[in-house]
Amino acid sequence: MEINIQKIRSLLGKVGVLDNNILNDFTELQCISLINKVFVKVYIPQSILDREAILETIQSNMEWLEYQPTALEQFESFEFLSRILDEKPALSEYDAECIAIAREKMIYCTSNEKRVMSICQEYEIECTGTVGILCCAFEHGLISKGEFHRLVKKLFSPECSAYLGRKVKHALFSYFKIKES
Repeated sequence: MEINIQKIRSLLGKVGVLDNNILNDFTELQCISLINKVFVKVYIPQSILDREAILETIQSNMEWLEYQPTALEQFESFEFLSRILDEKPALSEYDAECIAIAREKMIYCTSNEKRVMSICQEYEIECTGTVGILCCAFEHGLISKGEFHRLVKKLFSPECSAYLGRKVKHALFSYFKIKES
């Protein structure tokens, strides 16, 4: 895996729709407000709010995140949603909805799921995950080097439920010269 620093830097000031795993990660990292420092506007699908935001840990952190609930609005987007659910049976309805919303609004889809990122790439929908958001914040001086290293180490520790894989960890630690402790 290679770090695309230009893409990471270009995230700042964009608009994004959040998948539940992004909400979970930033809640566990205790820096959910950092999302608003990277993205100028944040959408969360109403379906995810109805299902995920009822969890106590997320609910207690949602007050620190400025977001707008959203749902699909255009007929073509519902057709697209139906098509990707038919073509990609392993994809959850929630993930498919995030992808369809990002496509409809022409905004970033944020997810750590490989299949979501793969489908976004297939349909030329901009996509990033927790690592991209953290790296963007660091690259633009929104968090210090020490804070960035602390958050990245925590993300890959047993304290965090994210599973991003060894290749991602190795690429990230190598590129940013993060020492494992």
